[in-house]
Formats: sequence, C-alpha cells, structure tokens
Amino acid sequence: MEKINVTVAGDTLTVREGNAPEIFQYEGYHYRAHSADAFVNLVSDRGAAPGCIIAYNDAGFQAIMDDFLQTRDKDKVTYGLTNSVQYMEWEDILKRGETFQQKQFLDFLRRREPGEIENMEALVAAIQKFKFVSTVTFESEFEDPENRSFVFKVGDMEGTVKLPQSITVNIEVYNESGYTIPMEIELEVVRPKSDGEKLRFSLTCPKLARYLKLAWENEVSDVHEKLEGKGFLIIAGKLY
Repeated sequence: MEKINVTVAGDTLTVREGNAPEIFQYEGYHYRAHSADAFVNLVSDRGAAPGCIIAYNDAGFQAIMDDFLQTRDKDKVTYGLTNSVQYMEWEDILKRGETFQQKQFLDFLRRREPGEIENMEALVAAIQKFKFVSTVTFESEFEDPENRSFVFKVGDMEGTVKLPQSITVNIEVYNESGYTIPMEIELEVVRPKSDGEKLRFSLTCPKLARYLKLAWENEVSDVHEKLEGKGFLIIAGKLY
C-alpha cells in the first residue's frame, strides 16, 4: 500500500500516477573492427591525437577515442585479430593435424586457389599414382632431403612414386591483412593397419606458433606505421 500526503490549496484536487521519462545517458559508442585496416580507419576518422590512446596485446587492439573526456563515457574501438577465410579452411590441419583418404585429399587440393600451394600440379599427380595400387613397399629410401620414394605394385607391374616430405602453403592469417606467410606443412603416408584398409595421407604443421607470431607482428607493425606518425599514442598493454 502506498501512502500519499496531500495539502489542498483550492476546490479541485487532481492526482496523476505514472513514471517520468528517463534522462538520456550517453554510454559511449563501441566500434568493432574486423581487420587492422578497418581499425586504423576508424581511429583516424573518429579519434584525434593527443586524446586518443591505442593499446595492443596478443588478443588484439583497443583504442579510446578521447581520454580527456570527463563528463560522459568514452567512445572505443576494438579489433580482435579476425582470421581470414583461407586460414579457417586450413585451421584443422594447422592446429591439430588431419588425415585424409586419397579421394578426400585430392578433393581438398583441387579446391585451393592458384598459387596457394607451391608445386601443386606435381603433388596432385603423385597422389593420383596411388589410385590403382594394390601393394606398397614402405621400406622407402630417401633420394634427397626433401623427398621420399615408395615402391608400388599394380597387378604384375611395379613402379615408384616420389612424394615430398613437406609442402609449402601460402596463407594469409588475418582478414584483409595482405600479408601472406609461406607455411611448411609436413606430409606423411600412413601405412594401412589391416588388409583392405586404404592408404591415408597425414598433414601437420609443427611450426604454426612461429608463423602466427610473424602474422601478429605484422599487424602490430602495420598499425604503428599508419598511426604513430599522426601523433597517436600507441602502447603495448590493455585498456580497461
């Protein structure tokens, strides 16, 4: 029950009930960029030195548009290191390694863009040679440090196929970065464990951490190059 005290000053009493409209409070605008270039463009267009502060760490970039503001919440820009579509297509192989049957492997290779895999035509031709193989001798010999030869048998005919121990894949890690890294992907032929089981091809990337570090350093360098000369303060760290 609500109690209201009323002091009457005339012949008419009017009682109104309701809520007053809320006073607008500006909570600051938060821009989310999906590439380093988008982050740079937003900061350049919406921020102004020397009030703008930019921070970066291995999770991405943050910027406060004007740190001098005291009367309202501040506008911010963030960029969380968005991966490219190409990197996402390779991510399972790069992070955890993946094993393919022959047809799966060939289909995956044929979906690659021109220039994405170096010497791809020779690799596809070598994988195709296993198509009608009935027997493979796994006591293979190294002909050179980069290739391994396998002896195979088709009916009464014998031959050899040479596969590289690794392939080079040119991958743009971060969205719209324009920075492509030649990544070494190790290739192994997996021996069948039972009769009737088919050959499998294993792909792994032991040097991934090194490549990701290079890609991150390029993003940092790109932001520094485009903003530091305009008077923006850029620090290694985190803004709260």
